[in-house]
Amino acid sequence: MLSGIVFALTAGLMWGLIFVGPLMVPEYPAALQSAGRYVAFGLIALPLAWADRTRLRRLSRADWTEALKLSAVGNLLYYFFLASAIQRTGAPVSTMIIGTLPVVIAVTANLLYGRQEGALSWWRLTPPLVLILLGLLCVNLAELSA
Repeated sequence: MLSGIVFALTAGLMWGLIFVGPLMVPEYPAALQSAGRYVAFGLIALPLAWADRTRLRRLSRADWTEALKLSAVGNLLYYFFLASAIQRTGAPVSTMIIGTLPVVIAVTANLLYGRQEGALSWWRLTPPLVLILLGLLCVNLAELSA
């Protein structure tokens, strides 16, 4: 349990680094940063994939196609847009917008899939959403006032 918490905290800290890269090398285009990040992930994943190669051999062509699509959207496209946004608006605004994703996902899931998956009552969903929105407001108050 403790190791899981440590890994989660480390992942959260490392995730925050995605906002730093575009500020450190603003002269590099977002597409190049996105591609470089993707290559770096691939190099990190190679030894892990090698260690798990027997399970990877069991994946079908459809599995690999789906993985390629997800990685293109989740790594290349997402980071291209994020790096472009950071270079154009700065990290605080981009962070604030990305920070709204939990709110948007919770509300959208409740609206679109609530009937199929079992919706949370808005009464139960409102307090966490309000706390998230207040947190976003507090974190970005300086940027919103500027």
